[in-house]
Amino acid sequence: MGTQKNLGYRALREHLSLNIDKEIEKMWEKIRLNLGKKSGKLKLLANAARGIIKNKKRKYPVIKKIGKKYGHSVQVKSVKQSIKNFNNLGQEEKSAFVKLIFGLEEDKRRLLNTVTQKNKTSIYWNEVYNSIISGKGLLARKLKNVSYGIYSNNKLILRLQASFTNGIGISAYCQRAFLP
Repeated sequence: MGTQKNLGYRALREHLSLNIDKEIEKMWEKIRLNLGKKSGKLKLLANAARGIIKNKKRKYPVIKKIGKKYGHSVQVKSVKQSIKNFNNLGQEEKSAFVKLIFGLEEDKRRLLNTVTQKNKTSIYWNEVYNSIISGKGLLARKLKNVSYGIYSNNKLILRLQASFTNGIGISAYCQRAFLP
């Protein structure tokens, strides 16, 4: 509930100058080393392409455990870097990042929120966040190891969580933005 947008690594590189390429490469080295210590078909997978390893996660659940083990540190490092980089952005760059998350730069359309809960659906124009998009006074702070918040006047406006698209460290890196 409350997912505002999924941001891929390419968008995060462009808007936050996030660069975790070395960490991802190290993660994959460790995944391959760990698989190489296994026996049978798992050992053979150690030299397979990333996509092949990723697609075998259901057949060999141990791959999920290995991916989570080594992916977690990448997520933690990416959050630290994201906070630092966001806070070092100028007002216009902060505005551009927040506009990206809220979809306000897409063909100059206004943002319509639909929030569906068990017994209630709310639909409203996102006027509250229109004033935030100026970027003025925005600050990022760590929430947990793999998440951070963007605040306006000490009020949490967005929560971003570092992730991999399948929840484990063997798929594409992303950050998911949630409304508070």
